[in-house]
Amino acid sequence: MRQVDLSSYDVFWAEFFGIEPQRLGESCVLVVKHARLGEYSGIWFFARGGSRVVSAPEAWLEPLRTRSAEIAAAGLPGPELLRDLLGGDPERVIGPTYQGCLLSGAFRPVRDARVRRLGAADEPATAALRASCSEQDWDHSGLSGANEPRFGSFDDGQLVAMGGLEGWSVDTANPGVLCHPDHRGRGHATAVASALVERAIAEGKLMLYQTLLSNQASVAIATRLGFAQYASHLAVRLQRGDAI
Repeated sequence: MRQVDLSSYDVFWAEFFGIEPQRLGESCVLVVKHARLGEYSGIWFFARGGSRVVSAPEAWLEPLRTRSAEIAAAGLPGPELLRDLLGGDPERVIGPTYQGCLLSGAFRPVRDARVRRLGAADEPATAALRASCSEQDWDHSGLSGANEPRFGSFDDGQLVAMGGLEGWSVDTANPGVLCHPDHRGRGHATAVASALVERAIAEGKLMLYQTLLSNQASVAIATRLGFAQYASHLAVRLQRGDAI
């Protein structure tokens, strides 16, 4: 079984941003050109302890570097600072976001007989569950990018929660779960997430856990399963045509 400590996450995120892992332990602001984010037309603000990493398109590097002191003081920039940094409102802001890590020995599984792997015969049930939830719920679940297999939790024969694993790379996994609005707070989402995490750990994956910090229920699931907060971040999509 893969041994995971904080340095495992430092290596992953350093590669994500194209920096040296030790930089994530420094109290400084690093403004870098997108590495794993490629051609993303936006800016990522990433905060871990005293370290701030800002990943941006090349044209934004120097303008953002001149504002490093303000970025350092803010942690993650709020609406007023964002407008000031960008010269106007961004197209979309996602976050602040909780980014969790799961170290070796920290996982606390929550096994439930109501949870099983989903198959082709469950497609009508999965469609019904999706229809019962809002588009925002679906978007936040991350299931649009999740791979097979998927797991689901049932209540009196009805599928009330389902989840899958989204791979940010071949050796990482981020669980995403969708739960029926009428069945929340009953342990279904936690049990599904636990089944997903248990499978991913068995496959030697590095577990990521991403959710909005405002989604207290999802953060509580992460904590219940043994995740700790590694960092927080903010994704800011630029308006089309924005240029320096």
